[in-house]
Amino acid sequence: MAVFREQPYGNAQFVVEIDGLEQRSFTEVHLPVFSDEAVEYRDGNDPDRASHKMPGRPRIGTLVLRRGFRGNLDLYQWWRSATSGESGGRRSVSVQLLDEGATTVVAAWRLRNAWPVEYSVAPLSAQGGQVLIEQVEVACDRADLE
Repeated sequence: MAVFREQPYGNAQFVVEIDGLEQRSFTEVHLPVFSDEAVEYRDGNDPDRASHKMPGRPRIGTLVLRRGFRGNLDLYQWWRSATSGESGGRRSVSVQLLDEGATTVVAAWRLRNAWPVEYSVAPLSAQGGQVLIEQVEVACDRADLE
């Protein structure tokens, strides 16, 4: 699904979809890091006793979503249901990168069996006057970039 072009895409046009949640207007998204651990091993008959490396288990980092707090408790309630082991705790999450006109999906990160592992709200400050930000960190069993 990813659409190749010569010029890089901007990072300001995106849509986040979470199964069962109406509010999807996020101001910032930190996509998961895809990594692999290197496993060292040594052949028993290697005369040099040198170690070799091979790929180990793939790892998927967490997805971090941030938005202005509007009094909607859906992210907090999702975290509560996940920590309680309720059936709605795991959901599908999709982050779609759009072109500059916000008309075409050019890439999508899809998380399956995702659940919030952390929910937080930025500190309150009487001197600030800034937007109050809520954040949810999401783990998953599987993620793909399409």
